[in-house]
Amino acid sequence: MFTKKLQTTCYLLLLSCSAIGLSTSQASETREEEVLHGYMSAWQEHSIEKISSYFSTNVIWYDLPSDSTTQGKLKVTKAITDAFMGYVPDMYWAKSGDVFVSGNTMTYEWTYGGTYNGSWGDTKIKNKK
Repeated sequence: MFTKKLQTTCYLLLLSCSAIGLSTSQASETREEEVLHGYMSAWQEHSIEKISSYFSTNVIWYDLPSDSTTQGKLKVTKAITDAFMGYVPDMYWAKSGDVFVSGNTMTYEWTYGGTYNGSWGDTKIKNKK
C-alpha cells in the first residue's frame, strides 16, 4: 500500500555472490563490504552501466510488490533501474543497518527515498516526497 511518505526502510536480500560473479572463497567480510559500497555508490551516481556491472549474465530478480520474476542481466538491469529510478529521478539509497552474510547471500537494511512522479496503480502522483 502506498503511503504519503515515499521514504521507507526495507530489508533487501541483495547480492548473491554468484549473481555478481564472486566465488564464495572471494567473498571475505571486507570484500563483501567493498562490493556493497560499490553497488550502492553506483545507485547514488544513477549509473545504469555501473549498476549492471554487479549482475551476472544469469541474474534473477524477484520483485515482491508485483510478484514478478525477471531473468538475465539486460532485463534485470532495465527492470530494477526502471523500478527504482524511473519515477524517482532524485532517488537516494543508503545502507542504514548491519550487513549479514550467510554462505553466498548478503542481506542488509537500507533506506530509499526521493520525489515520486508517476502512476501508482490508477492514481497519478506528482512531486510526492
